Amino acid sequence: MGVEVPMYLSRLQTILGGALMGDADFTGISQNFDDVNAGDLFVCINGLRFDAHEKAREAVEKGAAALLVERAVPIDVPQLVVADTREGLSKAASLLYGLDKPTFALVGVTGTNGKTSTAYMLQRIFSVAGKPSAYIGTLGVVADKLLMPPTLTTPDPLALAQLLSDLGGRGVKYVFLEVSAHAAYFRKVAGLAFDAMVFTNLTQDHLDFFADMEEYGEAKRSLFRPEQSKMAVLNADDAFGRDILHHCKLGTLTYGLDSPADVFAVDVRDTVDGLRFVVNAFDLVADIESNLHGRFNVYNALAATAVSGYLGVDLRYVAQALRHITILGRFNVTDIGGVRFIIDYAHTPDGLSNSLAAARAQTKGNLRVVFGCGGDRDQSKRAEMGRIAETMADYVYITNDNPRGEEPERIAQGIEAGMASGGKYTVILDREAAITAAYRDSKAGDCVLIAGKGAETSMEIGGKKVAYSDYATLEKLK
Repeated sequence: MGVEVPMYLSRLQTILGGALMGDADFTGISQNFDDVNAGDLFVCINGLRFDAHEKAREAVEKGAAALLVERAVPIDVPQLVVADTREGLSKAASLLYGLDKPTFALVGVTGTNGKTSTAYMLQRIFSVAGKPSAYIGTLGVVADKLLMPPTLTTPDPLALAQLLSDLGGRGVKYVFLEVSAHAAYFRKVAGLAFDAMVFTNLTQDHLDFFADMEEYGEAKRSLFRPEQSKMAVLNADDAFGRDILHHCKLGTLTYGLDSPADVFAVDVRDTVDGLRFVVNAFDLVADIESNLHGRFNVYNALAATAVSGYLGVDLRYVAQALRHITILGRFNVTDIGGVRFIIDYAHTPDGLSNSLAAARAQTKGNLRVVFGCGGDRDQSKRAEMGRIAETMADYVYITNDNPRGEEPERIAQGIEAGMASGGKYTVILDREAAITAAYRDSKAGDCVLIAGKGAETSMEIGGKKVAYSDYATLEKLK
């Protein structure tokens, strides 16, 4: 992966600092030994499982022109020694692909829940307004159509820099990027300058990786610094959002429903046909009618409205875009035989609670929920999600959701630990069978929330991915 214009190691030092040991030009960057091309800068990352400094000599033998390292290696080749090669990789990639002089505005969206919906809403709003724009995140890369299928929530620095450069070359003027906590922690976006960074909320997730909620929150907080962004767009109803607001050294905009904010909504109603509310954005008012559901989507819409206003998009385009928007895997509603089915990506305690509350508003009869928890991930949320499901739904079907390397039975037991003995639930690990059972147990007027996988088209079991889709399962029931 490279460009035609050479970049000198000494120029990179002016950006990263560090100790320069010799100079050389490089025309590409690689961080994986198998991908090294002649003329590359090989970045030695000391990872969680492997230290790439051990492959430096072999990288040079394959043609690497220089090394970016955290400690000098005994090889006769130009090297730049820096404190953090992850940060160095991001900044080097951005420099190599010309992102130090971007031709587009870049907006990041971070938070536990709502990243995908908010960023995708923004892309649709700007498209409706006639402004060339792109979305990058869990749904893949989307401009006016899908350009690339999903990979990571936030692509790795090299792929992201090349992608942003390509989008700029396509004439895209606004890019909306989901920024995960892992991306912040691993400094994936350290080389990017954001015109605005949106914070949605902070609730329990990823405690398999982060030591506690404080460390998880700090990863999010690191994105709201002057060297990273110009403007912070914050949820005034979220305690962590208010904390960022209190300590933030950026320009700030706020949105919310319960606290004073620059952008807020009144007369919020979640009807069978969708959300209805009045938005006040910087003292401009508009009636919003949307086929989306749930109080959580009001927050997402307010965040998108705040960014749109900040970047000069008229409020009427916000209303137009939200009217018929569909976000794949995010509270998608379909009726089969008089039973309402809702597919939603909710996979955290807060997400599940919000989706069940919104589903209850759509339910005339009984509310059923089919869900599981991912394997090799935060185990502490399993019992809590079981408790929430049992409390808020009339019946629960515990099933698989990407068990990965864990035994599915063990994951189900973790969920059951939060539920009453003899409670109104059953364990059916075959997800298609669980959904089918929920349908057979339902009658007209009932609602079934299928939570956890959303738009995913595969399931990871025993380290292998097998084809699976909640949507395809519903098609079989029709």
